[in-house]
Amino acid sequence: MSSKFLAELSSDYEKLFETELGYDVIIYAGEESNIYILWLKILQGPEVLKLLIAVDELNIQQLISYIQEYLIVHQTEFLHQNPTDILETIYQYETFTDLWNFCLEKICEEPKVLFNSDKFIDLKAPLLEMLVKRDDLNMKKIEIWEGLLKWCFAQQNMINDPTK
Repeated sequence: MSSKFLAELSSDYEKLFETELGYDVIIYAGEESNIYILWLKILQGPEVLKLLIAVDELNIQQLISYIQEYLIVHQTEFLHQNPTDILETIYQYETFTDLWNFCLEKICEEPKVLFNSDKFIDLKAPLLEMLVKRDDLNMKKIEIWEGLLKWCFAQQNMINDPTK
């Protein structure tokens, strides 16, 4: 994957040099205008995800695929640490299909990672609906129901008031 990616990327740079269009542009990514150098091994999961979003804005398809693969292979722990935020983030980007499918498969295999997280109650309704409708969600129906109740009560601020 990396040699193919590097060949495609160098070809893109060669085209920029030949056409002389846009070759003098410096790309800044991130909130603090840091230049990201594609040495992904030194970046932490959140930084890699920010880089992926920046690359999506630039519509560099080969790099989008490469970074998604890197996250899936090398940043699995990061993806498990905060599944709600990550799922909602990648849900917003149509090009993150590999990462989206990976996260959905992992959540369906081990749904308690999501359902037992503190941020589960913050999950957006369309995402929750999509998850509970999946046939491969590895939960008993009663556990799904309990999760839905927990989520619904949180939406109505009824968690600490049993009289409601």
